[in-house]
Amino acid sequence: MLHFSVIIPNYNHAPFLRERINSILNQTFQDFELIILDDASTDNSKEIIEQYKTNPKITRIVYNNTNSGLQSTQWLKGIELVKHDWIWIAESDDIAAPSFLQTAANRISKIPGPAIIYTDSLKLTENNKRYSEIKNSFFDTDKWSADYTAKGEDEINSYFKYGCTINNVSAAVFPKKQAIEILKNFLHMRYYSDWLFFIQLLQRCEIIYVAEPLNWYRMHEGSLFNSIQDPFTKRKECFSILNYLVQLPFLSGKEELVKFFTEQYLSFGLWNERKYLSAIFKNYRYINQPLFYKFLKYFTLLKISRKKTKYIF
Repeated sequence: MLHFSVIIPNYNHAPFLRERINSILNQTFQDFELIILDDASTDNSKEIIEQYKTNPKITRIVYNNTNSGLQSTQWLKGIELVKHDWIWIAESDDIAAPSFLQTAANRISKIPGPAIIYTDSLKLTENNKRYSEIKNSFFDTDKWSADYTAKGEDEINSYFKYGCTINNVSAAVFPKKQAIEILKNFLHMRYYSDWLFFIQLLQRCEIIYVAEPLNWYRMHEGSLFNSIQDPFTKRKECFSILNYLVQLPFLSGKEELVKFFTEQYLSFGLWNERKYLSAIFKNYRYINQPLFYKFLKYFTLLKISRKKTKYIF
């Protein structure tokens, strides 16, 4: 029988935590366990979590004494505690439709091997705009307008190499075995762990997309990308992801990808961000010197042309 292990990694999301927990407990598919991890929150998260500690669905509650600062280390910690083979990391400030797990279970029952199952998402802060609309518009496609199934490597080669088109980890379920294999030897990142994690998972799994929006993603002042602005770390992580991608033997269009990354993720203002220039160049060169020189070529052309970049997200 199919069972899920649901992990809520929380840090200072008390205003949203009760709604998130209830959205899981009220799933129509009830064959799951729930583990709550609190990463040393300084708000009243613990007070809220303690109100649920006797719920029979909750098998573990773990409070960190100090903040880890890295979401993927919390993922690994939770996955090592779970009992079941299918994982749902339900971020503590998001919401799920009651049918989320039932929909995932229906898809899993029809596949012979490991897969990532993910649904469309709604952005709560933008009048419930669907992520499918954003992605279809940017890439000029209708790919995310209907359900689809694809091989993992094909998914990377189509659009995933350009950005994490599984826009929110809360929108996905995935197999425990492959996830642990990745996370035990993972380059843990502050901002882009989900993108690198899913790239590596797609090398081991196929992907199944559900066009119905069953996940609500919340952007707010406490969200990861809004809470701490560290442009140096963000660019370093993106260069590391590019370095990983260009070494994949099956990847196509590597030169075009370097150009795309330069425009989308790696470039910076020569005046406004001049204090980062030396450190950024030194770091890129340290990670992969030949790749750095390719970046430098496109960076120079970008600055000469003064091209305006249309950003994905």
